[in-house]
Amino acid sequence: MKITSHISRRAILSALLAGAVAPAYAADGAPDFLQLPVEGMERVSPTVWVKSFAPNVWITCFTFDAGGRFGWVPCNGLIVAGEGGPTIVDTGNDREQGELLLRIAARVAGAPAAQAIATHFHADRTGGVEAMRAANVPVHAHPYTVGLAQACGFP
Repeated sequence: MKITSHISRRAILSALLAGAVAPAYAADGAPDFLQLPVEGMERVSPTVWVKSFAPNVWITCFTFDAGGRFGWVPCNGLIVAGEGGPTIVDTGNDREQGELLLRIAARVAGAPAAQAIATHFHADRTGGVEAMRAANVPVHAHPYTVGLAQACGFP
């Protein structure tokens, strides 16, 4: 039995083009247009962006420098308005981003944050927990998330 493989010129050109335009991480923490979750996001700080996504929902993007070959990495979160105040989904990479997300939530939703949720244990989701606690904003997470974050030394 003869096995043949055929890769088209189009596939090769597409792969080369994708490599040529692959995201380049800017030294200032700014993702390029391919990395932001939606177009037209407002840059609130060197490492935080926000944009209205749907009624009472704002998408956030925050970056951190992972170093080495990864460089600046974008992370996405949400702010969801509710009757008791907005919920921040994922707290940023550090206390400073957490504090900024609290200010953004109050600005866009018109009320201080009522709660925050960490979707998983990585520092890019729990780094702003200290800011939430300092503002008396309860932070919710699955018990496994809490245990893994503590085991890894994350807030």
